Amino acid sequence: MLRVGLALLISACAFASVECKRYVVRKGDTAYSIAKKNKMSLEQLSKANPGKNVKSLKTGDSICIPVSKAPRKAQSYDTYTIKKGAKLEHVAQKLGIPKQELERLNPELKDRWLSSGESVKIPSKKRESAGTPKGKQGATYVVKKGARLEHIAQKLGIPRRELERLNPELKGKWLPPGQVVRIPRSEKAEVAKLQPEKERVRHVIEERREVPRQVEQKPVIPREPREFSDPTAGLREMGLEMPVDGKMSKVPRGIEIVAPCSSPIKVVDGGKVIYSGGDLQAYGNMVIVEHGNFISLYAYNEENLVKRGERVNKGQVIARVGRRHNAEECALRFEIRNREGVPLDPTEYIKGVN
Repeated sequence: MLRVGLALLISACAFASVECKRYVVRKGDTAYSIAKKNKMSLEQLSKANPGKNVKSLKTGDSICIPVSKAPRKAQSYDTYTIKKGAKLEHVAQKLGIPKQELERLNPELKDRWLSSGESVKIPSKKRESAGTPKGKQGATYVVKKGARLEHIAQKLGIPRRELERLNPELKGKWLPPGQVVRIPRSEKAEVAKLQPEKERVRHVIEERREVPRQVEQKPVIPREPREFSDPTAGLREMGLEMPVDGKMSKVPRGIEIVAPCSSPIKVVDGGKVIYSGGDLQAYGNMVIVEHGNFISLYAYNEENLVKRGERVNKGQVIARVGRRHNAEECALRFEIRNREGVPLDPTEYIKGVN
């Protein structure tokens, strides 16, 4: 008797810990039909309902349908300790992890300023390497200005479908500055190649303050050296067409032309594209074309339609008009430089302006 009582006690304790889904018996239900519907045997149904004869169920009776508890997989993540006050997007940018992934792992930290010493869950390196194709692990690109995956694909020379495969959650979305995009590892070298080009662009658009001072110090008639030293003198007589139709205004080192968003931007003369990208925040998406005796620059673009190294013909559409910094209206920033990078006044060369 003692053994039987002990067995019943153990059995009762075991079933008390069973997780149940309550089921109310309906008209026409039988123990067999209920068991079959829930993919279990009559014996299992009986064990889940001790003290109840499941073979004589009545309409309205409440019974336990055992729920199989699948063993929980251990959460696979590492932790990162905040060294200085930051938000999740700052951590994402620093570690090269998609912001959405950090927000999924740390929902309680979303949109909150994190203090020094606070821990943030980050994807486990083992988990990342297991889910990423061999040879394409860990390479990321940080968006510097709002863009879509197709813009990044064009800039880095990566097939758009490849980026969409690696970043399915970003497909069709406008990506804000700081957004981390996964790219094939082999593209890291291509991104690195952009750095020297970035420095060259800085050199091209940098204002040469020392040049005007040198010209002013020369004790000669100002017009005479200009006639001999200005390689664009013939260009002035020929004249350039406006790169886009709109309201023009002068700005330091060039002009701005207010025009409808997405308007086509046409190159003012034939030449070679020496830059197409968005590495310089002040200029946004930008195209620079090198002509025989001058350089033309087109900035604030919504998108660039040509790549570095491409040859373009006069009047070819090379970009589309985008928004200026934090402005509602769209505009094109247009500049002309001589071969040394010294700014020239575009209004002296565009037809019908003077």
